[in-house]
Parts: sequence; C-alpha cells; structure tokens
Amino acid sequence: MFPAIVLAPLAITHTDWSGRMRLLAGAVALIPVAATSLILLDDLSLMRAGAGFLWFLAVYAGIIWAARFTLAPQLDGWRAPKIARIGGAGTLALVAILETLFLVGPRA
Repeated sequence: MFPAIVLAPLAITHTDWSGRMRLLAGAVALIPVAATSLILLDDLSLMRAGAGFLWFLAVYAGIIWAARFTLAPQLDGWRAPKIARIGGAGTLALVAILETLFLVGPRA
C-alpha cells in the first residue's frame, strides 16, 4: 500500500504538474487497491469482501487525506535538491520491485 499512500496525495495536491503526470501517479496508486480488492474477493464471500473493501477504503482514505498535508508543495517555493529527488525516486522504484518480488516471488 506504500505506493498508494505516497502517490495519491502527490496526484491530489500537485496542481502545478501536468494532467498526464497526475493521472499517471493516480493510476499507479490504484494498482495496490485493485490487488487488495482481488485478494478480498478471492478469500471471502461477496458480502464480506464488499464490507472489507469499504472498511479498507475508509481507513486508507483517512491516511491519504492526512498525508496530503505532508506531501503538498511548499508555499515558499522550496524544493528538495536534485540529488535527493533522484535518489528518492530510485529508492521508491527499488522498494516497489522488492515488494513485488517478496509478494509474488521470482518464479511467478
């Protein structure tokens, strides 16, 4: 759920980004949500999966709402140094790859 918690507030708050970039960030943020809903449907009855999914959305909507204050653009125009932005993006990509390998496995 880490990509959803980071990318959804970025897509919501960074109105200075292009529409395509915000749409891409939002779409990538929805991937874990879709995967979780499929897992719920696979393991539970339809009614329990629906209730679980609604509870899941309520909890993560609150987390994303709180995170948007942290991830919003700074009012004074401050930006992180370029090396920090590149390193952060690289670390995020590495975490996503490792998370996929740990959850799915290398032979899937």
